[in-house]
Amino acid sequence: MPGKQPSKCLERYLQDKDDIAFEYELQKDDTNLVTWQRYLDHWKAQYIEDKDKRPLQHIIWLYERLVAVLYEDIDVWYDYICWIFEHRDSISIKFISGLYKRCLEQVKAPSKTKRLTLDTLCVNYMKFAVDSLDLTVIRSALDQSLGKITKKQSRLKIWEILISFLQNKLIPLTETAFEGSDFETQYEKLQFQLYTTLFGDKLQKVDQDGDIWSAQMLKRYLIICPRDRIFDTLALLARTFDYHTIKECFDKYLFKNNNDRTSLSMQMIYLRALERLNLETAYQNLLRALKQNYPEENIKLLTEETSHYIKLSKLDELCMLLTDELSNTLKFKDFFYIYNYQIDFEQAYNSVVIQELESGQIQNKTKWETILGEHMTLLESHIESYDMKLSDLKLRQNPHNIDAWKDRVNLFATIKEKCEVYSQALVTIDPLNVYTPRAFGSLWCDYATVYWTAEDYDSAREIFDTAIKVPFPYLQDLELIYANWIEKEVKLLGVERGCNMLSSILKIPDQHEVLIEKFYSHSKTVPAQTVLFNSLKLWTMYLDFLEASSNVNGLILAYEQIISLKLVTPLLITSYAQFLQTIGQKEETYKVLQRGIDLFHANPTILFQLWVVLLHQIVDDEDIQTKREEYRDSFEQALSGLNDKVSCEDIYLLYHTFEEKLEQRSTMRAIDILRRGANSIPQKFTNSKLKLWDMALSEMHDNFGAVACRPIYEECIPQIPIPRNIKHILQFVQLETEQKEYKRVRELFSYGAQLVPPSKNEDLWKVWDQFEIEHGDRESYRDMLKLKKKLESELKVDTETVSQAEGGVRFVTSTVPQNRTPLPTDKSSAVSNPEEIDIDI
Repeated sequence: MPGKQPSKCLERYLQDKDDIAFEYELQKDDTNLVTWQRYLDHWKAQYIEDKDKRPLQHIIWLYERLVAVLYEDIDVWYDYICWIFEHRDSISIKFISGLYKRCLEQVKAPSKTKRLTLDTLCVNYMKFAVDSLDLTVIRSALDQSLGKITKKQSRLKIWEILISFLQNKLIPLTETAFEGSDFETQYEKLQFQLYTTLFGDKLQKVDQDGDIWSAQMLKRYLIICPRDRIFDTLALLARTFDYHTIKECFDKYLFKNNNDRTSLSMQMIYLRALERLNLETAYQNLLRALKQNYPEENIKLLTEETSHYIKLSKLDELCMLLTDELSNTLKFKDFFYIYNYQIDFEQAYNSVVIQELESGQIQNKTKWETILGEHMTLLESHIESYDMKLSDLKLRQNPHNIDAWKDRVNLFATIKEKCEVYSQALVTIDPLNVYTPRAFGSLWCDYATVYWTAEDYDSAREIFDTAIKVPFPYLQDLELIYANWIEKEVKLLGVERGCNMLSSILKIPDQHEVLIEKFYSHSKTVPAQTVLFNSLKLWTMYLDFLEASSNVNGLILAYEQIISLKLVTPLLITSYAQFLQTIGQKEETYKVLQRGIDLFHANPTILFQLWVVLLHQIVDDEDIQTKREEYRDSFEQALSGLNDKVSCEDIYLLYHTFEEKLEQRSTMRAIDILRRGANSIPQKFTNSKLKLWDMALSEMHDNFGAVACRPIYEECIPQIPIPRNIKHILQFVQLETEQKEYKRVRELFSYGAQLVPPSKNEDLWKVWDQFEIEHGDRESYRDMLKLKKKLESELKVDTETVSQAEGGVRFVTSTVPQNRTPLPTDKSSAVSNPEEIDIDI
């Protein structure tokens, strides 16, 4: 226990009367802390003023006297330590550490002022120790602090400071040393590993013991570590590369109770520890278990295993491992990785051996040249077998993959090899597991085609005959097989062969509706052979062959059977009608087309097309005069069912042609049909409406004169969308100008001018300007210019919707006669509009 210091050295430290006064006070009571504090403050002020006169060692000497007297007072020690810390740049770490150590050894009582606890002092000591980066100081601080601390929370705080130091400062240095060079590619890494294995490691080896100091600290921490921090601590321990400690702690804390929370990454760390400790049996057992438990991490585990084999120089086992993995993998990603690794391994191996042979320093040169040749051959084999191995993978994934089997066939050159693949495919594939119609059937066809191309017709027919007995779930497969077979037979033996085969295939059984319903309602459970007679593709082929063989009765019967089976299409109806017309059965032609119209009445587009075909037949009929009313009824029937669904322009044109043909000239009735069509066709078919209006105007002008066109102009101009009606307004203007109806002309100009802004209506204003020059006067020309200026500022919109809205400009037929017979109008239906322009014709 320290006692009072002797005063024989006082003369060295006392410099003034104040120092002597303080000493007298301490002689009276050396336990008076206030006196000591005033004494220290006096010397600290002198130190700040003149460091040479009052050096640092003087203050340390005075503090040492103080702690020698009040050695159990933690506050005194704390003040001493804090002052030392303020000047630590001038004081050694060893002195500060010793100061902390003496403090912890001598202090036994808590702080009198309660401003400091022993636990807090220990925490500060630990922080100082780790900042010093001196492992001896750190260990000493840890041991002393843990020995003095009483609270569990403070103990954990001490450990947290140490763990943070290990994690952020010390262990990263170890990792840098152990991890060595970073390889940019897998090939470079393999070169390094193989060179080390085959010809000795010429690089400086890293200490295989790892960071033992950190590992031991972590091992101690694991004893008191909270349960939720065990895995993180073990992961940190793994970074020390002290594999003896790693295995010991993993066995104790990770695998002792077969913990289900053990992650793959933790087990991989343990696996590497077993490898470094040369525990081969344990290594293989764990690796086998990991492969079983983590199949999705197969590549990661494979990479670890290959590196292990290279380190053990088990290169033959490595090659066998890669071959087995490549033959069993089911994923494209894994396949490409393993294959590329296999290629990189062989290339790296050959590169390393070639470099050593070229250096001239290799022993057993002949042996290595032989080995090099073997690996060169192996590399070439791997490259050449890539497509075949990829094909194997596709078929392992799905043995019923038709495209994969076809690709595999193309890998072989000889007919024998191709046929072997086809035979293997047809035995392997289950038709119920093929979900694409025609796919399996196409494979059978390809197989038969190989023999047919080689003119081995009997073998090809045998394959076709086998194929049609396969219980295909899709009718399209059977259709394809029969079509392919029959086409080949027809090319070889003629059309009659095809007709005979199809007539036998397409026989309609009794109660065929039941068979069809059963096939389509019991998906894939009823084979397609039961409804082969219901194949439109084969019936169409049959029709072509019958037509080619000029079998009229057979052709008519086939068409009727198709209609009875409800397989008929609009195209077949049309073809049937054309065939009947060709053989002179005109009435039957009409009936067939009418049957088609009845069948497809729900589809406006198809219905329209069939009506057009039928009406063409009517227009071309030589007996048109005798059946005029009957034919007119047909036109009316077509229009009544279609008028608001499609553009019936073609039907109106045919109707117009029909009426012209009746009278051998254009008649008012024919023109009225055009007008009716232009009025009836929906507004969305604008081009059709314009075409009919223009035809009506043209025919009216050519046959009844220009004046007769007035009613048509008055009818069409309001219906034609703006600004497309400007053309017809100008035509109307020309007509009225020729009739010298100048007032009417100006009313038409005014109407047309108000439909479109002047900047977009240049043609109308140009014609109006010329008209006023030729037929107007100064006042009328001025009125025209005033209107144009007004419209330039006011007229902003030129859409039909706005122009015909309430209060907008409307085209009103004139009811005032002027040197001609007035046109009939319905005055009672006129709508009052204050802005209407009364065009008096």
